[in-house]
Amino acid sequence: MDVFEDGVSRVLSVTIGEKGEECPPPKPLLVAAPSNPAPADGFPVLILFHGFCLSNLFYRQLMRHIASHGFIVVAPQMYRFAGPDASPEIEDAAAIISWIPGNLHRFLPADGVRADATKLAIAGHSRGGKVAFSLALGFSKRSLPSRVSALIALDPVDGTSSASQTNPPVLRYRKDSLQPNCPVLIIAAGYGGEKKNFLFPACAPRGVGPQAFFRDCCAPAFLLSAPEHGHFDFLDDATSGLKGGLTSLVGKNGKARKPMRIFTAGAIVAFLQAVFRSTAGGGGNRFEELLRDTNTAPVKLDPPEWNGEIHKI
Repeated sequence: MDVFEDGVSRVLSVTIGEKGEECPPPKPLLVAAPSNPAPADGFPVLILFHGFCLSNLFYRQLMRHIASHGFIVVAPQMYRFAGPDASPEIEDAAAIISWIPGNLHRFLPADGVRADATKLAIAGHSRGGKVAFSLALGFSKRSLPSRVSALIALDPVDGTSSASQTNPPVLRYRKDSLQPNCPVLIIAAGYGGEKKNFLFPACAPRGVGPQAFFRDCCAPAFLLSAPEHGHFDFLDDATSGLKGGLTSLVGKNGKARKPMRIFTAGAIVAFLQAVFRSTAGGGGNRFEELLRDTNTAPVKLDPPEWNGEIHKI
């Protein structure tokens, strides 16, 4: 099945941690999971960290698309408002990952649905991408219960400029200086590095944005860039409330979110299928096909960049 289309699984969603449950997670979670019984070893788990001062609810359409291809997607609500220091957020993120192996199964929305916490991928958008990188690089004081198998960053940001990285700084501006010990996929929004107007800075400033992360990252790392889309085009078509309204005002975005969101979801599915050697939804290395022929994507892409060998993900 085409990764840019919905998968065969019907998806159910559940919110955890806001109703006084027994053994609640450290932070409220939105979970999207396939409703069909899991394979023998369970579904792989993808944890998605939201962008700066955004809501995890803004990623529901992205989560459902990924989950329909046989993944359990967990999106924490890390905070409502936050300052520039991401250190507390990194510790909270590590606590969530530690909670999952012994507790997530209690809350999954259908019988027979199981998570394989040994197949763990982490992803983040904007500042959430910085948090995901920080976890994979071992910045947390807490040891994670299982190895991170894959790292995905959606227009990641490490501050306002190379001279003003947010704490703790991730970028080191040296080739191969970031060694997360797992395959890395970075998806860049071309307009993320541009100002929408003189009132607001660029959402993913050049020098601390996705290209800088890719340049620092050791192999295997992959960069996919959509030049005609913006920093918030990963989100749902409609995002409500003050925060949702600001996503249309503070950043330069593409004509519509749907194409970029579908591309992102499909690229993540193909990447994770390659990482976990999954043949669900078709078989073959769909990720390698995308790298070799970007015309199959629903958005215009710059020539992909990668280091290392594709087939060794």
